[in-house]
Amino acid sequence: MAEPIAAETFVGDLSDRTLHCRELGHQWKPLTVSWDRTASVYDRRLRCPSCKTIRVQMLTDHGHVVSNRYVYPDGYLAKGVTVGDLNRDMFRMEAIQRFLGATEAAAS
Repeated sequence: MAEPIAAETFVGDLSDRTLHCRELGHQWKPLTVSWDRTASVYDRRLRCPSCKTIRVQMLTDHGHVVSNRYVYPDGYLAKGVTVGDLNRDMFRMEAIQRFLGATEAAAS
């Protein structure tokens, strides 16, 4: 069994691209679409170009979203994070700290 991971450690270890999506949300781009005759729905897939998460949507022939599910890349989900409360504020603060660190490094 893996050791529990502190929320701060998980957030601090995220790539910049994944952190951006966890903080601000995804920027979905069309990937594929097909008509499922059996279910009478469109199967539409969108992908975030930043973190590579895929959103799978089922839509009616009038465009109503029947369901959404997501396929996440390795490292995106907070598996094993059991120490501390993981929330969006933590992602925001990590992004701010990284930005400030980068601007301070560029200024010196």
